[in-house]
Amino acid sequence: MAKSNKNFKMAKQKTLMQKKYKNFILYSWLFLVLGVLLFGLGIVKYAFGQPEVGVNLSKLQPTISNGSILLILGLGFFFIGLYRLLTSAKSFNTLLEIEKIEQIKKSKFKN
Repeated sequence: MAKSNKNFKMAKQKTLMQKKYKNFILYSWLFLVLGVLLFGLGIVKYAFGQPEVGVNLSKLQPTISNGSILLILGLGFFFIGLYRLLTSAKSFNTLLEIEKIEQIKKSKFKN
Protein backbone atom coordinates (compact mmCIF):
# COMPACT_ATOMS: atom_id res chain seq x y z
CA MET A 1 0.00 0.00 0.00
CA ALA A 2 2.80 2.40 0.86
CA LYS A 3 4.56 1.67 -2.42
CA SER A 4 1.48 2.45 -4.52
CA ASN A 5 0.95 5.68 -2.56
CA LYS A 6 4.57 6.64 -3.25
CA ASN A 7 4.15 5.85 -6.96
CA PHE A 8 0.96 7.94 -7.04
CA LYS A 9 2.77 10.91 -5.48
CA MET A 10 5.65 10.57 -7.95
CA ALA A 11 3.26 10.38 -10.91
CA LYS A 12 1.35 13.40 -9.63
CA GLN A 13 4.60 15.33 -9.18
CA LYS A 14 5.72 14.34 -12.69
CA THR A 15 2.49 15.60 -14.27
CA LEU A 16 2.79 18.83 -12.29
CA MET A 17 6.36 19.28 -13.57
CA GLN A 18 5.20 18.62 -17.13
CA LYS A 19 2.47 21.25 -16.79
CA LYS A 20 4.96 23.76 -15.40
CA TYR A 21 7.37 23.03 -18.26
CA LYS A 22 4.60 23.44 -20.86
CA ASN A 23 3.64 26.77 -19.29
CA PHE A 24 7.30 27.82 -19.30
CA ILE A 25 7.60 27.06 -23.02
CA LEU A 26 4.24 28.74 -23.73
CA TYR A 27 5.32 31.93 -21.97
CA SER A 28 8.63 31.85 -23.84
CA TRP A 29 6.79 31.74 -27.16
CA LEU A 30 4.47 34.49 -25.93
CA PHE A 31 7.47 36.72 -25.19
CA LEU A 32 8.92 35.94 -28.62
CA VAL A 33 5.72 36.68 -30.55
CA LEU A 34 4.94 39.79 -28.50
CA GLY A 35 8.47 41.04 -29.14
CA VAL A 36 8.10 40.59 -32.88
CA LEU A 37 4.72 42.38 -32.86
CA LEU A 38 5.97 45.31 -30.76
CA PHE A 39 9.10 45.62 -32.89
CA GLY A 40 6.98 45.60 -36.06
CA LEU A 41 4.63 48.25 -34.68
CA GLY A 42 7.61 50.36 -33.62
CA ILE A 43 9.13 50.15 -37.11
CA VAL A 44 5.83 51.12 -38.73
CA LYS A 45 5.29 54.02 -36.34
CA TYR A 46 8.92 55.16 -36.65
CA ALA A 47 8.97 54.98 -40.45
CA PHE A 48 5.47 56.08 -41.42
CA GLY A 49 3.93 57.79 -38.41
CA GLN A 50 4.32 61.37 -37.41
CA PRO A 51 6.15 62.02 -34.16
CA GLU A 52 3.89 63.18 -31.36
CA VAL A 53 5.16 66.11 -29.35
CA GLY A 54 3.67 66.96 -25.98
CA VAL A 55 4.45 68.43 -22.59
CA ASN A 56 4.73 66.50 -19.35
CA LEU A 57 2.32 68.36 -17.07
CA SER A 58 3.99 67.52 -13.78
CA LYS A 59 7.50 68.64 -14.79
CA LEU A 60 6.75 70.95 -17.75
CA GLN A 61 9.20 69.03 -19.88
CA PRO A 62 8.71 68.33 -23.59
CA THR A 63 8.19 64.71 -24.64
CA ILE A 64 8.43 63.16 -28.09
CA SER A 65 6.91 59.82 -29.08
CA ASN A 66 8.08 58.43 -32.40
CA GLY A 67 7.96 54.63 -31.93
CA SER A 68 11.40 54.20 -30.39
CA ILE A 69 9.93 52.93 -27.10
CA LEU A 70 8.04 50.22 -29.00
CA LEU A 71 11.27 49.26 -30.79
CA ILE A 72 13.15 48.93 -27.51
CA LEU A 73 10.34 46.96 -25.82
CA GLY A 74 10.00 44.71 -28.86
CA LEU A 75 13.72 43.93 -28.92
CA GLY A 76 13.69 43.27 -25.18
CA PHE A 77 10.75 40.89 -25.33
CA PHE A 78 12.17 39.16 -28.40
CA PHE A 79 15.57 38.51 -26.82
CA ILE A 80 14.00 37.37 -23.52
CA GLY A 81 11.81 34.87 -25.39
CA LEU A 82 14.69 33.70 -27.56
CA TYR A 83 16.95 33.22 -24.54
CA ARG A 84 14.24 31.30 -22.67
CA LEU A 85 13.67 28.99 -25.65
CA LEU A 86 17.35 28.36 -26.36
CA THR A 87 18.21 27.64 -22.72
CA SER A 88 14.83 26.24 -21.70
CA ALA A 89 16.09 23.19 -19.78
CA LYS A 90 18.70 25.13 -17.82
CA SER A 91 16.38 28.07 -17.12
CA PHE A 92 13.52 25.79 -16.07
CA ASN A 93 15.76 23.86 -13.67
CA THR A 94 16.95 27.14 -12.17
CA LEU A 95 13.35 28.24 -11.63
CA LEU A 96 12.53 24.91 -9.97
CA GLU A 97 15.49 25.29 -7.60
CA ILE A 98 14.31 28.78 -6.68
CA GLU A 99 10.82 27.42 -5.94
CA LYS A 100 12.28 24.69 -3.72
CA ILE A 101 14.33 27.24 -1.78
CA GLU A 102 11.24 29.43 -1.29
CA GLN A 103 9.24 26.43 -0.03
CA ILE A 104 12.01 25.58 2.44
CA LYS A 105 12.07 29.18 3.67
CA LYS A 106 8.29 29.19 4.11
CA SER A 107 8.36 25.93 6.04
CA LYS A 108 11.10 27.27 8.34
CA PHE A 109 9.16 30.44 9.06
CA LYS A 110 6.01 28.45 9.94
CA ASN A 111 7.87 26.49 12.59
